[in-house]
Amino acid sequence: ERSVDMFKTLMLVCVIGQPNQCVLFEDTTGLKKTEAECYTRGVEMANAVIPLFPAPMQAHFKCEKQNGV
Repeated sequence: ERSVDMFKTLMLVCVIGQPNQCVLFEDTTGLKKTEAECYTRGVEMANAVIPLFPAPMQAHFKCEKQNGV
């Protein structure tokens, strides 16, 4: 049986203008089947998290391939 690649969504939220002031978030809803689903989840995570911070923040996210899950 062939293993299937899945994607984990990771998001880094940083204070604008201070790249060393960052928090890393990892998606807890599980792995995504496609990179497109992973990207969509990253947008959802950013929209949910950024309003919780008092300072202006910027989110960066990536879809990390999980081989053979």
